[in-house]
Amino acid sequence: MVRGIPDSAKCLAEAAAVERKRVKAEKDRGERFVIKVEKERIKQEKERAAAAAPRRAVTRGSDSACHVLDYSAGHTCVVDGDCGVDAVTCAPRRCSDHRFCFTQ
Repeated sequence: MVRGIPDSAKCLAEAAAVERKRVKAEKDRGERFVIKVEKERIKQEKERAAAAAPRRAVTRGSDSACHVLDYSAGHTCVVDGDCGVDAVTCAPRRCSDHRFCFTQ
């Protein structure tokens, strides 16, 4: 008995702590695996889209002379070609890993 705690309770507490650490480590490995799989899936989808007939954002916007609207009205994309040109900076927009067009 240590400081009023029976040895059996101390062993149970230590075992529970070890189990919590094991479960946390397993969860972290699982999350890293899911992220890796998702990134690979997005990469493969982009490669398939690039190999298919190219889609291009070509509709002119009315905000400036260089403005080109995104291919999708919801600003979703698979490849950079789905994104248009920013009206303010005239910079080409890019497709993020989350599949939305953005301006850098």
